[in-house]
Amino acid sequence: MKDTYESFFIPTLEDNESVYHYTSAEALMGICKKEFWVTESHFLNDSTEFQLGTEIVLDVLKDAIKDEGLAEVLEKLVPPKVKDSDVMLHIANEYTYAGYYVISFCLDNDSALMWSQYSNYVGYCMKFNFRELVTSFDAKYIYHGKVLYTREEQYACVEKMIDIALDERSDILKIPSKNDEGKIEKKQLIEFIDRIVYICLYYNMFFKNECFSGENEYRIIFPAIHDNKEVALEDHTKQNFRVKNEILIPYIKETMKNLDSLKAVLIGPKNNSDIAEKGLKCFFRNQKMNIEIQKSKIPLRY
Repeated sequence: MKDTYESFFIPTLEDNESVYHYTSAEALMGICKKEFWVTESHFLNDSTEFQLGTEIVLDVLKDAIKDEGLAEVLEKLVPPKVKDSDVMLHIANEYTYAGYYVISFCLDNDSALMWSQYSNYVGYCMKFNFRELVTSFDAKYIYHGKVLYTREEQYACVEKMIDIALDERSDILKIPSKNDEGKIEKKQLIEFIDRIVYICLYYNMFFKNECFSGENEYRIIFPAIHDNKEVALEDHTKQNFRVKNEILIPYIKETMKNLDSLKAVLIGPKNNSDIAEKGLKCFFRNQKMNIEIQKSKIPLRY
C-alpha cells in the first residue's frame, strides 16, 4: 500500500481518528461482507471533479515562471496530457485503459447534509477507525487525504509543490521555451511537463469547489489498470457497471482483509421503524460482528 506522499502537503488523518460513510441498507450489507463498490472519478456528483487542480497549478506556474513563452507552452501542453492521463496510463511505451476510483467518507458524524444527500435521511452512517480501515484493503496502491475546498488552502499546497518542482529542475528556467526553428526544447521541457502533469493529477484528486465544503470529505482513491499486456494479469482490475438514474456507472470492487475498522452504525433520523434497530442486530449477529448501534439525534419531524 502506498500512502499519500507527504511532499504534496495534503492533510491526512492520524491513526486514532474516525471517518464516516453515509449509505443505504443494501450497500451497508455489501460493505459488511468486506467489499466496497468504488466509483470511477468522472461519475461523482461534482461535474468539475478531477479538474480544479490543473487550473490552480497552471495559475501558480504563471506567477512562478517569468518567461512568458515557457508559461504559454505549459498552458498549451499540460491540460491535454492531464486529460489523457486521467483515463489512459502510459506504461512500458504503451497506453492502457485505466482510471481512478474514489470512496468518499465524511469527517462529520450525524450530518444533516450528508443524510440528505446519500440516504434521504433513512439510511445508515458507518463509523470507521481510519488507520484500521486503510490498512485492511488488499489493494497494492492507495492514495488518501482530506479534500480541500478553499482557494487559500489549495494555492498554499500548490505553491509549495511548484517551488519543489522548480528547485529540482532549475535548468528549466535557464533555457528558452523555443529554439531557432520555433520548436519546443525537447528533453528538459518534456521531463518538466511530465512532472507538472503528475502534480496536476494528484491535486485533481483532492481539490473541489468551495460550494461542496459542507461535505467535509475524506477520500480513499484506488488507481486501477484494466488492460495492458505489459502488466501482469494479477495487477489488472475488473471494471464493473451499475445503473443509476438510467446511467451506466463504472466501478471496481475493493475487498478488505477484515472489518475490524467498523466501530459503530448510526440509524438515519427519519428511519423511525421499530424494527430498524432489530434488523441491524440480527444482521450483525448473523455476520458474527459486535457493532455498536446508535440512532441519529437530528430531530426531524418529516
